[in-house]
Amino acid sequence: MKKTLALLFLISAFSINAQSYIQMEVITLKSGQEDEYLKIEEFFSEVKKLAVKKGLQSGWAVFKNIPNDQNKIEGLTYPDYMVFNLYDSKEQMEQSVDINSITNMAHKGKTKKKVIKKMLSSWSSPRQETRNYTYKRISNTDWGLGEFKKGLKMYGAPIQQLDENYVNYELEFFKKGHDKQIETKERGWWELNEIINSSDNALKEMTHILFEAPGPMWGKIESPEPTFTERMMSENGQKTRKMWPHFEMELQYFAFNN
Repeated sequence: MKKTLALLFLISAFSINAQSYIQMEVITLKSGQEDEYLKIEEFFSEVKKLAVKKGLQSGWAVFKNIPNDQNKIEGLTYPDYMVFNLYDSKEQMEQSVDINSITNMAHKGKTKKKVIKKMLSSWSSPRQETRNYTYKRISNTDWGLGEFKKGLKMYGAPIQQLDENYVNYELEFFKKGHDKQIETKERGWWELNEIINSSDNALKEMTHILFEAPGPMWGKIESPEPTFTERMMSENGQKTRKMWPHFEMELQYFAFNN
């Protein structure tokens, strides 16, 4: 039953339409503070489950960033974790939420009041820096990875739009290839998002962000030789964007409506 519910969350949280909004926190921790940080996320996972159940948001997920020197971005601290809060609409995202009230409600009868008070006052203590982004989903493929569970690996890539036709190339050419790969199970997921707001310490050049995941047949099916038109579309499409190196992340926590 729990697996079915998780899959239902996956469909609603990841196969969302272009009116959906996501708030992303890119977090760098202080040295030696990872265990403390995870205790805090574990505590707030109960709060997020209740928030989703009450319709205050559509989903929540915490991913651990897998270190790789090749995907560091000059001038930015390297992130340790990424937190995603998903909303069905701009109105849902902007509604006022009493975090103290819902936290006490989520932990009523399960956690001592002094612990709740401490968590509410010190939740940011393990963090060295947090960069905040708000983005809107433009498009995505179908989900082809089955159960949504801890340990799931996904990849992201910051994008800077260089040409007014960038999004058209993504949707009218690149996505069609991704959709075919979903059918052959080479690809498990792909999504395109537009950044609509970010904090002062964020990567300001980033206008869009991609998230994707390989499928079980990735690298096992030989791709046909591209036609001349496909080669030209690919080359010209890549000229409309600057793509920073992909980063890898692994799912640690998530909340869904059960």
